[in-house]
Amino acid sequence: LDGVQEPLAAADTGNLVTVGNPLFIGQAGTGSGGEYFVGLIDEVKVFTSALSNDDVGTECSCSITVPPPPPVLTASGGLEAYYSFEADSALDDSGLGRDGSWEGTEAYDVGANGGGRAASFDGSSRIVVSSFAGFQWTDQLTVSLFFRRTGGEGSYQGIANTGYYSNGAWEIRMGREGGGTMLGGGIITAGHAEAWDHVSLTAGFDAWHHVAMVYNGAELHFF
Repeated sequence: LDGVQEPLAAADTGNLVTVGNPLFIGQAGTGSGGEYFVGLIDEVKVFTSALSNDDVGTECSCSITVPPPPPVLTASGGLEAYYSFEADSALDDSGLGRDGSWEGTEAYDVGANGGGRAASFDGSSRIVVSSFAGFQWTDQLTVSLFFRRTGGEGSYQGIANTGYYSNGAWEIRMGREGGGTMLGGGIITAGHAEAWDHVSLTAGFDAWHHVAMVYNGAELHFF
């Protein structure tokens, strides 16, 4: 979180499961009737590769702190979608045409750390990317994004995912623990059905943070 790798590596192996769900941004997704995010989300990128430490540092514009032993991460590449929200839209800036559609109130605000634009979620809205329904995930994944939680500290909230818990292939979410500062999530593979590999990471309330969830086929890390 914010460039610091957590010390625990989840022992995930194999390809992520294929699910018939779209990508959700701002809500917990299929399997949950609520858990809408309250706050801002920006610069969402999904890769079918495990980014290197240097590449994660580029994503968050920060130095990467890795406790020993360092994970084995592959080279970068394989951008599948990019939602910058710069044009006050949920269009896919990767050029692959995986545009998102709003459900609820479409809104935007000042972006991460005062630059550009970000999607703004009111606790009852979300972005759905139908192009990811049935997507064939592999054994490499990076999800990189900035977020700022501004409300609903007594609830659980989805940030980005392909479904809630075992309904999807991967998930980044926030809890109500610690006054709404708990961050966690994980992946689902054929040999590993525990979705929330990482919990109890702490992201200060009403402040911008960067998170990268990186899976290299053998280990899952949050940065």
